[in-house]
Amino acid sequence: MYITGDFSIEAPCFVFVDEIDAIARRDARHDPRRRATFEALIAQLDGEKEKTSVDRFSLRQAVIFIYATNMPDELDLEFV
Repeated sequence: MYITGDFSIEAPCFVFVDEIDAIARRDARHDPRRRATFEALIAQLDGEKEKTSVDRFSLRQAVIFIYATNMPDELDLEFV
């Protein structure tokens, strides 16, 4: 699974990711490729305004991520 692009260009928008457990499972950090993807996802979600030039509370710049999974108990607690 690849998440690419700068979604802020399309803001405001929703980004739906099905089966997020494919990259955000508790054991994702054991595989170097999955760990890199997971850490990049967390960095984007925790992005600071200085790094992303996005005001967190601006509705005009809002990018809302919606995730779905059949295995919520398997998700990494840092992600949840």
